[in-house]
Amino acid sequence: MGTISSGVGLISGMPIGDIVDQLMAIEARPLVQLQRRQGEIDSIRTVFMELSARLLALKTATSRLDERDFFRQARVNSSNENVMLATVEAGAAPGTYTFQVRSLVTTHQLISRGYADQDRTPVGAGVLTVEIGGGDLARSTSLETLNGQRGVRIGTIRITDRSGASGDVDLSAALTIDDVLRAINSQTAVGVRASVAGDRLVLTDLTGQTTGNLTVQDIGGGYTAADLGIAGSVASEALVGQDVHYITDETALSLLNDGNGVGRAEGVDDFRITLRDGTQIDVGLSDRLRFETSLAALNSGAGIRLGTIRITDRDGTSTEVDLSGAQTIRDVTDAISASGANVTVSLVGSHLLLTDGTGNEEGEFKVEDVDGYAARDLGIAGQIEGSAITGSDIYRVATMGDVVRAINLDSDNTGALEASLSSDGARLVLEDTSWGSGAVTVEALNDSQAAGDLGILGVSSTGTVTGQRL
Repeated sequence: MGTISSGVGLISGMPIGDIVDQLMAIEARPLVQLQRRQGEIDSIRTVFMELSARLLALKTATSRLDERDFFRQARVNSSNENVMLATVEAGAAPGTYTFQVRSLVTTHQLISRGYADQDRTPVGAGVLTVEIGGGDLARSTSLETLNGQRGVRIGTIRITDRSGASGDVDLSAALTIDDVLRAINSQTAVGVRASVAGDRLVLTDLTGQTTGNLTVQDIGGGYTAADLGIAGSVASEALVGQDVHYITDETALSLLNDGNGVGRAEGVDDFRITLRDGTQIDVGLSDRLRFETSLAALNSGAGIRLGTIRITDRDGTSTEVDLSGAQTIRDVTDAISASGANVTVSLVGSHLLLTDGTGNEEGEFKVEDVDGYAARDLGIAGQIEGSAITGSDIYRVATMGDVVRAINLDSDNTGALEASLSSDGARLVLEDTSWGSGAVTVEALNDSQAAGDLGILGVSSTGTVTGQRL
């Protein structure tokens, strides 16, 4: 009997399932291609998003490159934050600073005995000493104020007395002249005693010997003895050092008069100098800008590198202002006003303030240099999305050099008066060249103490005012 065998087809024996699957795969091919294309587009999109993020980060990082303060930022790190933390401000001098701990803070309290009454019973016997500071080198003088505030590079020195004995004195922990004296006088290796005379140190040999030299030298490649003015060798019992306590143009006013500084009026003239020909020069030492302030006195005497600036207001209108002939702040403000730029300039403290007058709240306000560096040196270079550019501080009277410039560049001074520091670096000198026959007079104005604190208050019949020690 015959048999019927069944294949994969219903009757034909053809693989219907495979055929259907293949047909469906063919029909789905466009979908697969679209899905593959979508994956490629997603990958490209991811790359562009990453690129966009990086460009945005770059834009954010460079958005402040036109700001002066951005380049004045500083960072400070402490090698041991458990011992010392520090903060830093713009303008700090870069470098590495080392601190030595002289003593640790401790809680200490003293309570005196009570008194029976406040106005009858004597306090008791004793000695009360009152010193008049004369600006001389004192035991308490800080080493960092010596040598025109360049200080002393501390280390170890070697002293050889006239008997030939030598001893090393470690001054690495010294902070004041008293520390130096104590370290030298407490050693027992050599017969030498240190003292202070005027603006210098003096080492005296106590051995009584006359054959050898009294010698002081630096060891270990240091400069301590040289900076203290006592490096040298003499065939006598006293080694007199060089002057190490003097003032320079960079000397801060706060250091003068044994650290009491100079008392000044705020925003008004401090003293009047009357020359022999009757000319009166009123001098102000405040940090406030005036329209009469000479450009040469700005930026601690560095002045202004003049040229042409461009001002673009918030409407987009640009105006060039030629400042090449300016000599005072008034010349600057007058030139900007005469240029037709829609801005106003005002003086605020020690800086300029430029205000856009367009009333537009959308555009950018910009000041830039075309040639020269006048905008930058005047502290007004910048670009902001606002209506006011606040300049940086460009005028200050903080040092003796600033005082000298304030007198010599005063608008009332036509060149007949010259202020300078004395050759010994101890005082201020005023020289009258007016060829008048009267006396030179310096008087205080507006209850200011500046002239007195600078040691120039009074009358001179010689034409030269030689100030007191500062």
